Amino acid sequence: MKIVQKFFLGLGMVLGVAMLAACGGSSTPGEVAKDFMTNAYQGNGDVLIKFIHIPDQEGTKEGVREMVDGKFKAQSARAKAMADEKGGLKSVEIAKEETNGDKAKVEVKVIFADDSTKNEYLDLTKIKDDWKIEIK
Repeated sequence: MKIVQKFFLGLGMVLGVAMLAACGGSSTPGEVAKDFMTNAYQGNGDVLIKFIHIPDQEGTKEGVREMVDGKFKAQSARAKAMADEKGGLKSVEIAKEETNGDKAKVEVKVIFADDSTKNEYLDLTKIKDDWKIEIK
């Protein structure tokens, strides 16, 4: 029975990631931050780059995008390991969202299966119609 539950849980995560990848940008900075942190703590490092804003002058330099992608994949692996130590990721909630024009600050509350929590803080910027996470 537990094997069946694990199979459907895994299938649900895979389908969720596929839907996120297919759906373009989220409509609010809070939703983007929540989706980003959910993927990070689930170990889905391969999708994190789509949430990140790399300025044009940096993004055109050879190897910059690959370096940023690699760093976020590694960070996601560490976040997943931490979540696994706490029984896994239970949920991610938007704790606070402040928007000022095309800039936003979002605080998300990461809740683990053992009911411990961690607050994460993200700065976002609106590029065309999509909110992207700023890296500094």
